[in-house]
Amino acid sequence: MGGTVLAVSCRALAALCDARGLPTDALLAVAKISRSTLDDPDGRVSPGAIIAFWAGAYERLPEPALALHVAEALPRGAYRVVEYLASHSSTVGEAFEKIARYFAVIDNTTQLVIEVGSRELAFGPMAHDPDVPLPAIEFMLAASYLRIRDMTGVDFSPVRVELAAAETSYTAEIERVFRCPVAWRAPAHRLCFSRVTWQTPTKGPDPGLSAVLEDHARTLDDKFRAPPRFVDRLVAVVDETWARETPTLSSVAKRLGVSTRTLQRRVEESGRSFSLVVDDARRRAALRWLSEPTVSFGEIAFLLRFADQATFTRAVKRWTGHTPTAVRARKRGL
Repeated sequence: MGGTVLAVSCRALAALCDARGLPTDALLAVAKISRSTLDDPDGRVSPGAIIAFWAGAYERLPEPALALHVAEALPRGAYRVVEYLASHSSTVGEAFEKIARYFAVIDNTTQLVIEVGSRELAFGPMAHDPDVPLPAIEFMLAASYLRIRDMTGVDFSPVRVELAAAETSYTAEIERVFRCPVAWRAPAHRLCFSRVTWQTPTKGPDPGLSAVLEDHARTLDDKFRAPPRFVDRLVAVVDETWARETPTLSSVAKRLGVSTRTLQRRVEESGRSFSLVVDDARRRAALRWLSEPTVSFGEIAFLLRFADQATFTRAVKRWTGHTPTAVRARKRGL
């Protein structure tokens, strides 16, 4: 099966367009989405169709925070089995872990991850894809947060939202929805939570029902999970290689079972370069280490094979716009 996404966001957007008097059917026709697909609780659409529909709505509505408002309008249980499974988790953190684990049931084109630091945990897409529009990220993060908050019965908020984008005109609206500050030009899109919030018990979880729901979610996950994209496999191998050595074209090609020429061609077809993939992996590793207050900057520079600590510092400033000290302080919530 190719990349598909549950039509939930399109269904909610169509309802809003209808209420605002927009030519919803015309917008759907341009995006090649049928009303019957929207009416089907299990209807799925391609990412391209979703982007086209949303783009048409944004062109006609003077509402820059549209994605956030659609996320707020989602009805309870919109994401069905995955949402109900999250609602019966024992803690807030476990609810986010369930969403990440079974996100392919909702969207098999995106992989969500949980990043664990010494004081904070973060939830968001595994890699920053500049081709994904910011509203899509806003909707995904807002829908996950708002649905978990509603379904678990726990009134909680992130420590901050990190967005890998330039500041927008509606920062205040983002802060209203998430009830926390926004950090712009971040290395990746993330919701950051304190350990206290992550470990907060939910209201009335049902372990027996959770087990039944997880069985069903696992079956759907097997059905909808797409084979790993080449770029995803490449990123995973490069990330793993850093633990032993500096990734090279030949060493990574060997791990992937392809020739160096094939690897070079496939990377170029993805619109990237091998050096940028390696640099991005190094950035993610550096940010993980900066979450650990007991590891010195010199040790991180050594682990990531920088020539010296000054070179490491320059790289962190290039990636984040901040010094390692400032990045570590922000991750610790200081």
